[in-house]
Amino acid sequence: MLKAELERRKGARVRERILAPLRRYGPPAIGAIALALALYLGVVGVSGAQRIAHPKPFSFPDRPENYGMTYEAVRFPAAVDNVPIAGWLFPDPAGKGRLVIVVPGYRSHKAHLLREYTYWLAQASGVLAIDTRGNGESGRAPFSFGDDERRDVAGAVAFARQKGYRRIALFGTSAGGAAAIAEGAHDPAVQAVVSDGAPASVRSGLTGYLRGRGYPLPGLGALAIMGALGFHLGHLPGQGDAARNVAALSPRPLLLIHGTRDHVIPVSNSEEIAQAADPRHTAVLTFKEADHMSEMDRSPHRLYRAAYEGAVLELLRRALR
Repeated sequence: MLKAELERRKGARVRERILAPLRRYGPPAIGAIALALALYLGVVGVSGAQRIAHPKPFSFPDRPENYGMTYEAVRFPAAVDNVPIAGWLFPDPAGKGRLVIVVPGYRSHKAHLLREYTYWLAQASGVLAIDTRGNGESGRAPFSFGDDERRDVAGAVAFARQKGYRRIALFGTSAGGAAAIAEGAHDPAVQAVVSDGAPASVRSGLTGYLRGRGYPLPGLGALAIMGALGFHLGHLPGQGDAARNVAALSPRPLLLIHGTRDHVIPVSNSEEIAQAADPRHTAVLTFKEADHMSEMDRSPHRLYRAAYEGAVLELLRRALR
């Protein structure tokens, strides 16, 4: 009995030696960690939202004249908020009223995609290559990772119809792909959508972006950015998420393209969109070793040009005939 009591007291002293510092220093340490986490998320949220909403302009001096292409420089208002949207309109070479609207993503514009995409698309149909809001020659307005860019696409579709085009498809890259899916899903004038490297949602796109750059706690960081981005936009982002809207695109065809090595928007985003879409009218085309659109040298198109162009042109041929 005495031995058991001695062992109990010994155990109690050991526990006290362990717990006493925790009682003394634990609450301040937890408070410090919580403060550090709040500061980290605050900095990530505010700086990230600022970078996304107001991207630094960059020049890409490519012009259609460099390729002997016939075009018209055009401007039209975005839907809802009338932000001025700039574009290059390339006529349908066959004169059949077919048009593909090319929608760039974050920190990208119509000149950036001219050689890689617009050039060969314009050989098969008309093309309207646009600058989304806040980029290129379009009006200044906060970029939203696809949410408000849907308005730019809607304005482009309305403008194309005014020009007499009745067979219209959308081709979007990165966040432009998300905007194309969201607008195409609810615009009956759109007959097909092609997306390259689109995020399934603003949150998943931001999470992948932060994870690819080595940020700690990328999921929480994405939520912080979304909250701060809402102050720039005047609304919380997410209404235009591709996965949220894609089901309404059916029965019109959708082609999702993604690189398996995409470190900006992971390929799981296209898989998530495909899961929400109608499988009868959705095709997913993945390319090994390919990276994101912004990594142009490692983009799916650069690495697998023939297969890439063949798949896109075949879908457009069937949808716009």
